[in-house]
Amino acid sequence: MATRSAHQAHIRSEHMFFTGMAVLLLATVFTGFAPTYYLLNQLHGTTGAGQPGGSNLTPLVHVHAIAFSAWMLLFVGQTTLIATGRVNWHRKLGIVGALLAVAMVVLGLMVAVEGSRLGHRPPMVEKYTFLIIPITNALMFGVFVAAGIWARSRAAFHKRFMLLATITLLTPAIVRMHLPVVPAGPIGGFIVNDAFILAAWGWDWLSNGRVHRVLLWGGVAFIASQPLRIWFAQTDLWVSFAKGLIG
Repeated sequence: MATRSAHQAHIRSEHMFFTGMAVLLLATVFTGFAPTYYLLNQLHGTTGAGQPGGSNLTPLVHVHAIAFSAWMLLFVGQTTLIATGRVNWHRKLGIVGALLAVAMVVLGLMVAVEGSRLGHRPPMVEKYTFLIIPITNALMFGVFVAAGIWARSRAAFHKRFMLLATITLLTPAIVRMHLPVVPAGPIGGFIVNDAFILAAWGWDWLSNGRVHRVLLWGGVAFIASQPLRIWFAQTDLWVSFAKGLIG
């Protein structure tokens, strides 16, 4: 009886953690994009390139923002459905989520290229160098989601892949928050991004006595990719590739 109660308490703890993380990620995205998108008319913020908010809102950006926002809301909804025992609804919405994820990867790549053509990048960062960040974030999101779909019958794997996928989307929102405790630009975004992964590691360790290998190696891959991306973005190979994309 005690063992069963302990197991049920552990399950409730997992539900609270993943739902709480989903809400926190949603709040981070809303806070980061509020001045330049969600509450643009009220806050009149500036973009990461120091331009007036709204100056970069092309039709493609609007479509991307709708898809991005829908994913964040869906992620909160999906974790809530599992926490409340509505597994069948979770599975049905999972089909919508898979289709949305495909659209997000395509839209993310398109917005990255269009933004570079229009000069949307942080100050003092060369456009060909910066392009690698949104492109690789979109691709890593797609890889984590694909892995999560593949592991959908293994709940412990599935939920962690989806958490990692959603964390990879945070960098643009974090950069726009202009946090004084971290460097400006993509480096600061990466640091805060990594804090979410470290928090997930910490919870897994405290709750399960170990860090689940999906969170561990997925998180290591995402963190290790950051200096590798910065290094590779300086190479002639990448610059040549980026020039070909941007035109």
